[in-house]
Amino acid sequence: MERSNLVLQEFLILTKDQRIEVILHSYGVFLMTKLLAKTRNLNPDLACVAGLLHDISKVVDGVDDLTHAKLGAARAKAMLGDNKLFSGNEIAIIEQAIKHHMEKVALHTPYDELLKDADVLEKYLSQTTDDWTSIHGKRLASLPREFRGA
Repeated sequence: MERSNLVLQEFLILTKDQRIEVILHSYGVFLMTKLLAKTRNLNPDLACVAGLLHDISKVVDGVDDLTHAKLGAARAKAMLGDNKLFSGNEIAIIEQAIKHHMEKVALHTPYDELLKDADVLEKYLSQTTDDWTSIHGKRLASLPREFRGA
């Protein structure tokens, strides 16, 4: 079984009886990261886990402001360290992507950018936001080119 599916099982147990809209969004981002990882030749396990856990502090801690990214990164690092499915370097990649996922204007690592794009794409496809600022719109507009070769 893929490591990302093992983390998904752990996530579902951890988030049982929590905010369903955040859980559904997190699962949607999990799926979007898998697709984008394929088109960008990145490790799908790392991408999927970052996508699944990117809003973990919203679910577990009830944090809805911009600090959720930093808090979620720390929570994901602890969770992944405990389950020992990922190396220290892999955990650092996931942690950094989660930490930066709200910084849509700044450019970071390929995994960070993949998570930002997956977050925007899931919100667009599920129509869960009307906040299509120029930042989100630019990210969204750049995505269709990517799927021509998928």
